[in-house]
Amino acid sequence: MIQTHHNNVNLLRALAVITVFAHHFSHYTGLSIPWISVFGGLLGVQLFFLVSGYLIVQSAAHLSWWAFLINRAFRIFPVYWVVVLIVSIGISHSLPLTKPEDWPYFLINFLALGHLVPYALSFDVLTVSWTLTVEWTWYLLVPLLLWGAQRAAIHQVSVRTYWLWISICIIGISTGWMWLAWAGQLDSLYAAGIAKLGISPVNEAMRFAFIVVAAPAQWGFFLLGVLLWVYADAWHKLHKIGYVAIALITLAKPGWWNSWLPSSLKLDPSILTGIGLAAVFLLVKDLPTERLGRLQKAPLRFLHWIGDISYPIYLIHVPIIVVIFSYKQFNSMQASSLCLFILLSTASLLHFLIEIPGRKLGARLINSRPSTFSAPLP
Repeated sequence: MIQTHHNNVNLLRALAVITVFAHHFSHYTGLSIPWISVFGGLLGVQLFFLVSGYLIVQSAAHLSWWAFLINRAFRIFPVYWVVVLIVSIGISHSLPLTKPEDWPYFLINFLALGHLVPYALSFDVLTVSWTLTVEWTWYLLVPLLLWGAQRAAIHQVSVRTYWLWISICIIGISTGWMWLAWAGQLDSLYAAGIAKLGISPVNEAMRFAFIVVAAPAQWGFFLLGVLLWVYADAWHKLHKIGYVAIALITLAKPGWWNSWLPSSLKLDPSILTGIGLAAVFLLVKDLPTERLGRLQKAPLRFLHWIGDISYPIYLIHVPIIVVIFSYKQFNSMQASSLCLFILLSTASLLHFLIEIPGRKLGARLINSRPSTFSAPLP
């Protein structure tokens, strides 16, 4: 039987990776998919961050800090390292074998921290590693926020009140960072690193790639996920039609609100789309899938499978798209079919041969013991 709640969160992972794939598929092939080709990359990444905010804070609350970080390392690195090495050696030929001075930058990217050092991201053969940097900043931030929740509880501050104010503050930081970044006020933080790429002064493309979408601009999406967890028993009070309306208003044409704002106050990435995705999250998480008939469950089983292998799909989809469509003897239908077959097959192999064993090894290292940290729960 397909269950709800955490299993339904797996459906959200599937939706996120499908939208990101569709966006990149259109970008690299020119084959457009209505709406999703334009907005899929933006919304898919934000949905991944929101789901991470919802799940990671719960995981960290039950583990010691070191156990939590070990758990995350063995979740992220095994598949990432294998894919980076395979693509770097077999496809991009980008290992800095003859340039010893570049090895530190390659290693920074190998640790999924390339978005902090612009030149290191030049070794990002997957084009999506920047989001892993953002994830790692969240993993390092969560234990500090949980420690703050513990201290707040000692001073008789309720868990909900604490997380609400923390979320408001961090969403404010994210919005402030984004506005300052678009205005060019943060260029000096990255100017030297971007200059190493041969670009000086910082141009608009580099400003967006490294500053506008930097980790502080994304933290608000994680905190929305935390609020979905902290106030889990309160969200059902709004009728599902309300969630549908919120999703349509904020997601049907993301960014429409920018036409009402001065150019210096551009909302991109915007917490407003995050709110729309939170509405989608609640709609999907509470789907009564156990009531569906056998034929209706078949598509859901497929989506659950996609959710299971979503991380390998996310890592390898761009190199596979680029390689398959470089062979001109295939027509669009043949190339698309072959691309999907190779992508899903390779992602499944990576999931079973690398990802699952890596996660099990991480679990053995931490012995799956409950934490003595005991962060207060809502």
